[in-house]
Amino acid sequence: MTSILKVDSIEERTSGNGVSFTGALIPDALRLASKDTAGRNAMSAQAGDIIYNTDNQIIEFYNGSAWAGIDTYLTIVDEDNMASDSASSVPSQQSVKAYVDSQVATKAGIGMIIALGD
Repeated sequence: MTSILKVDSIEERTSGNGVSFTGALIPDALRLASKDTAGRNAMSAQAGDIIYNTDNQIIEFYNGSAWAGIDTYLTIVDEDNMASDSASSVPSQQSVKAYVDSQVATKAGIGMIIALGD
């Protein structure tokens, strides 16, 4: 079963803390408001605001005190042996596959024990 939410427009209908959206809803995509750095800095930003910065060509969010790119908090590593043993970086799909394949190749086989009762 597939669920689809179709929205033609989003409007703020409460007095504060409601939903506000200044981008565009287009078929198969969500288009964020685009600003250059000067336009972004001229905004009265609130924590949680998200824009596409046309100067940096990245999605940025306002954390309540400064603008940051979404890549600021996401580090992807590509290391087949998982040597960094990082608790905060995300391995690439290729790295995970290479690591699992190397682990499976070093094992002689998979054993199974079946216990049968009376």
